[in-house]
Amino acid sequence: MRSRDSGLVDGIPSDFPFEILKEEGLKDITLTRSLKGEQIEVVVSMLKPDGDEEESSDSRYTSDEDEGDSSMPLMVTVSKADGSNLKFTCTAYPDNGNIFIDTLSVRLPPSGAMGHEEDDRGFSELDETLQEARSELDDNLQETFRKYLELRGVTPMNMKLLHQYLISKDILCNQLWLTKLRDFVKKD
Repeated sequence: MRSRDSGLVDGIPSDFPFEILKEEGLKDITLTRSLKGEQIEVVVSMLKPDGDEEESSDSRYTSDEDEGDSSMPLMVTVSKADGSNLKFTCTAYPDNGNIFIDTLSVRLPPSGAMGHEEDDRGFSELDETLQEARSELDDNLQETFRKYLELRGVTPMNMKLLHQYLISKDILCNQLWLTKLRDFVKKD
C-alpha cells in the first residue's frame, strides 16, 4: 500500500489493495482504489471504544462478543463510470472480524438532461426510501452486501490492518502533542 505523502506506509503490507490518502490534522483517513471500472473510496474514522460510541449499528446485528471491542465507522462509496454509486455506512469490529452495514443508499445518473431538478428530487426520495428500509435488511441481504464489499477490498483482514495502523497513528499523534506541550512548558 502506498501513501500519497511517503512511499510505503509502515505496518501495512505492500499488497494492500488501497492507496492511503493522509491529510495532516484530520482524524479520518481516506482509502482509494480502482477496480474493473469502479472507483472505490473508503473513509475510515478514528477508533472508538464501544463504550464511548453512540449506538451506530442495529442491536440485532451485535452480540455479547462485540461488547468491549473497538469499532471503526466506515463510509464506503462504490462509483461507476456513468456517475451512479452505492454508499454504505458501516461499522467494522476489527477485533472479531465483523463488518455491519448500517445504511445503504444508491445514486443513479439523471435520465435525460443533466442537472434536471425533477430527477434530483426523485433520487433524493429513492435514497430516503432505501435508508428507511435499511433497518429491515435481513441477514441474507447483510451477507450479500458484505460479500459485495469484500470483493472490492473491504475485508475483515484489511480492517484489522487499518485498526493497527490507526492505533499506531494515534499513539504517534499523542506523542507529538505531548512533546509540543512539554516544549511549551519548558520555555522561560
